[in-house]
Amino acid sequence: MSNENATAFFLAAQPSEFTSFTGGFTIQPNCANEHAIGDHIGGTLGYWSNRGSSELNDNGSIFRIVDLVSDCKNIAAANTNTGYVGDIATDANTTLAAQTTLDDFFAKFDELETSDELYSKPQTDKLYRITFTRGSVSPALTNANADANGTVNEGDGNTPEERLVTFATQSQNTPSAIIRFVSIADEADTYTIQDINSNLYYGSKGEDGKLYAVANSAYAGHYAVANSINGTINNVALKNTLATDITAQYLWSRGENESDITNYYNDIMFHSPYNGNATTGDQTSIEAGCVMQIQEVTSYPITVSEAGYASLCLPFSVTLPEGLTANKVTAVTGDDKEMTLVNLSSTLAANEPVILQGEANTYTLTVNTDNGTTETDNILTGASVKRTGIAETYYALGYKALTDGDDTKTAGFYRVTTGNMPANKAYLLKANIPAEAQQAMMFSFNFGGNTTGINQATTDSESNVYYDLNGRRVLYPTRGIYVKANGQKVFIK
Repeated sequence: MSNENATAFFLAAQPSEFTSFTGGFTIQPNCANEHAIGDHIGGTLGYWSNRGSSELNDNGSIFRIVDLVSDCKNIAAANTNTGYVGDIATDANTTLAAQTTLDDFFAKFDELETSDELYSKPQTDKLYRITFTRGSVSPALTNANADANGTVNEGDGNTPEERLVTFATQSQNTPSAIIRFVSIADEADTYTIQDINSNLYYGSKGEDGKLYAVANSAYAGHYAVANSINGTINNVALKNTLATDITAQYLWSRGENESDITNYYNDIMFHSPYNGNATTGDQTSIEAGCVMQIQEVTSYPITVSEAGYASLCLPFSVTLPEGLTANKVTAVTGDDKEMTLVNLSSTLAANEPVILQGEANTYTLTVNTDNGTTETDNILTGASVKRTGIAETYYALGYKALTDGDDTKTAGFYRVTTGNMPANKAYLLKANIPAEAQQAMMFSFNFGGNTTGINQATTDSESNVYYDLNGRRVLYPTRGIYVKANGQKVFIK
């Protein structure tokens, strides 16, 4: 606005139809027409005309008077404890909240930023998922395989793709994109990055410019977090401090969207975060592919099918929610072709292979910082990465008819002929069962010696737990035949 050729404007209360906030007002030309001054042309005040009454009922046309000190404090508080690395640190927020003037607030803000006390930092006892903001994809060692015994293929000069870090979509419900930060001695706020499934570390720039993982942390990249890299809290970048070439220091996601990355740019490279001047670090413009968010992982989803069971083996400890139980397998009987299942506590140790039991549903498991201790008598085997080349017979969870033409399906462990096993599942190796049972095609579940034929967990506290004739737990039984957990068969009218 200018005093040159100025016209008269008047203020009016915001339209009653506008409800995003209260107490606002519009700035309108004289004659009380329906046009308005507002933020409608890219962050510059403009005169919005010829649009009708909707011009006044628009966020860009509504002004309000605020207490800037309170506004700044509220913004800082809203960006504290968000679960993202690089948000406002708790102590920093407390300090900012104590300021009484706008000048004091920003002076303290700058002081905290200069002293490296403003932003939160990665915690080594927590797990995280990195998500590039361009494409919404996460770095993941999705090509890693293991042999029958779980030894991860670390790759070599002939098969480097085994260690190539590629992408997993943000919606993928596997921990393949979950990492941990490991502190580096004598290097403050610098970390190695470890893939949680394979235990391999993110390396440095390869000869082809791509990111590969390494087994020995001595050859891992040393990564520091660059905070608020594009002026937005929670948006950060990862810099390999071992790299001297500024044009290839930062993790970089190519492609403009998930489709581009999946189809054409399925590699993570190294780049400069600055478009303005890559060699000097002039931050006149930010390279979008280097911007990411690093979010703490506190939960993990698992789906139980209509079978009422799921197998699971995670590389971190979890606590089960209500309605879901976990079981280990302590023995296999040769005569009855049964697996003896023993109920575990609701907290599972890292790398504990289990059989989950519950109503068909998707459950949310809570991730724990303490890995716990695995059971000593569990004969199940777990896979945290895809296992290939399993030459011997093994058994995995299945839900199917025992004979052709039978419509009734039975949950159990069935013989598998393929040599592969997906990640994060539990299975039973032939070597871990008695010789007299090794020709079995299927093992049913036996919980505590139940002899009803519908084997389910039996404890004194579960005498009123009901299961249908397929062995699935029923929370609210209606008319029909059921088996209680204590083995008693009942008919409900």
